Amino acid sequence: MSLRDLLLKVAKVTYYPFKYRQGNGYDAEAYWRDRFARHGMSFRGVGHEGTEEVRNRLEYERSPREFQDALHKSGIDFAGKRVLEIGVGNGYYLDFCFPGSAYYCAVDITDLLFPELAKRYPEVHFVKADVCKLGLREKFDIILMIDVLEHIVTENDLRSALSNLKSCLADGGTIIIGPIHEKTKKHLFYVHFWSVDKVAAQFRGYAIEMYRPFRKGTLIVVRSPHERR
Repeated sequence: MSLRDLLLKVAKVTYYPFKYRQGNGYDAEAYWRDRFARHGMSFRGVGHEGTEEVRNRLEYERSPREFQDALHKSGIDFAGKRVLEIGVGNGYYLDFCFPGSAYYCAVDITDLLFPELAKRYPEVHFVKADVCKLGLREKFDIILMIDVLEHIVTENDLRSALSNLKSCLADGGTIIIGPIHEKTKKHLFYVHFWSVDKVAAQFRGYAIEMYRPFRKGTLIVVRSPHERR
């Protein structure tokens, strides 16, 4: 481990909690803005910051196989659909979900990487917003939220975030969330693992499908209880 990585590891449990703490949670916008400023479009920005870029990339490269396998089994196709992605980060999933979609809205809590992403994906609509306070009035056929859930660290914010996803879902629509872990537990000041049961409790009346493995956890597909009109 390099000296830089060692100092970063120490900062995560000492200085960073002090700098970003906000009530029972943390200032997610400031934290991710600063983190993306340090790492730009690299996978250390969206992955494990204390892990080398090569290892982060390899871990991400396993995800599409698991992700696409789940899509195939669940019969989900992005072609011709209105898609909302929460937590677009460095745009990794755009290559898999954007092509062929009718309309694609990509949301992130910071807009720091939007200029670079807009150059690569000029037809995508980028929106700076917090999923816990999402104010979108549009409806979407597919809502995608990958590697975001664990950065929602309070139960109130969890309920708000998932309620906001439901409010944006069109009749007959689908929500895809992952990874979800076996047990609910707090890991770091900006990481809280939520169990499938805890998440599923927010979707009573919805059909839920589970697919494993997905990034050391579970990917769930939530189906709207309302038939498309």
